[in-house]
Amino acid sequence: MRSKGYDFYEYSGKEGIKLKKRMIYIVLFLIVFTLISGCSTEDKNAEPKIGKYVLQGAETEDWAWVMLKEGYQFEFNRNIATSYLPIGTYKVENNILVLKANENELYYFTINGDELILQGSKLTNQLLEDHAVFKLKK
Repeated sequence: MRSKGYDFYEYSGKEGIKLKKRMIYIVLFLIVFTLISGCSTEDKNAEPKIGKYVLQGAETEDWAWVMLKEGYQFEFNRNIATSYLPIGTYKVENNILVLKANENELYYFTINGDELILQGSKLTNQLLEDHAVFKLKK
């Protein structure tokens, strides 16, 4: 007993060729779609790795840093010369790391692999340059 699916051998001539071409196009489309979606490296909510991110190009490693901890906790040393050390929680939204020390104190970083790129703010512009790069210390 035969199944009730398409049987390419039942169709002959132009009708069979059209059906075969259509099936080939569908299979090729599915293969290309799978390859494109599977090869996408961008993750809109890529979680940054836990650890210490140090300011690149600074005189010393302790000049400025961001420490991401378990449980979405952070510490942010904006400059070695300041005594205030913002601490709080963080979250990730659309590849942006948001550090929240309190309702009025938010810091934004773009996540780029093992780097955090500071987005300028009034709270950091006297201590750090816009787009300062903090790299994960290994």
